[in-house]
Amino acid sequence: MSKKGYAYFFIREKPVKVITHLLKGESYISSIAKSVKMTYSHTLKILNILESAGIVDFKKDGKVKIARLTNRGRDIASKLDSILKSFNKL
Repeated sequence: MSKKGYAYFFIREKPVKVITHLLKGESYISSIAKSVKMTYSHTLKILNILESAGIVDFKKDGKVKIARLTNRGRDIASKLDSILKSFNKL
């Protein structure tokens, strides 16, 4: 099993990629989708679930939604990023 394989054995890959992508700062949903290699609709579905958990919130820029981490989300994203780095050291 690859180093990344161990990490994603324990946690779901796509939601973690979405959350850790947002550590870089707020982002358009289409940019997140492209970065994590998912469709726009799948990315939006994950973001909506994360919003209901209080991890992500949205702001509007005209007709476009921008996703950003909440304070709680930043804490969780930092911890997930740390866990992924630990697995990469295996």
